[in-house]
Amino acid sequence: MDFLLGRITRPHADLDLVVWQRHRRRIQRALVADGFRLERELPVQTDLVQDAVDVTFVFLERASDGSIVGHGMPEWVWRTDALPPARHCLGGICARVVAPIQMLDDQEGYEAATGRPPRPKDAQTQRRLRDIVRRTRARQSECGAPTCAAAPGGPRRWKRDRARPRG
Repeated sequence: MDFLLGRITRPHADLDLVVWQRHRRRIQRALVADGFRLERELPVQTDLVQDAVDVTFVFLERASDGSIVGHGMPEWVWRTDALPPARHCLGGICARVVAPIQMLDDQEGYEAATGRPPRPKDAQTQRRLRDIVRRTRARQSECGAPTCAAAPGGPRRWKRDRARPRG
């Protein structure tokens, strides 16, 4: 959420990341070599910790039909537009960000699946995501496409992001 907004919205004790399953072992080896401790490993996620900061990686893969699913959880189907190519920056670090509508779907789906009412921070995040989704849809309807000048960053930012080398 913070990368999407370009600012820190609240204190965080954890970091949630989404990665393709094929990168799992390489990421885990690199972080353990850098001092992270492996806390938990499940088919769909790995949790690491360093200096009281929890880092959770959720792993995705393509199903045989091309859809995006959680690794080991084929019932967790992601939206086709869940992983847009645009990068967002925060504090000098740039990263791709899960689409706000996917974040909202996940938040609401988790709540429905667990029956757990949202914590105050979850409710606030859901309100922010609904607002972002509403504004994004309004901009897209103004021009008919998500990459028009009315879209966040406009076409100039899109070109700049595409020109960056991909690591």
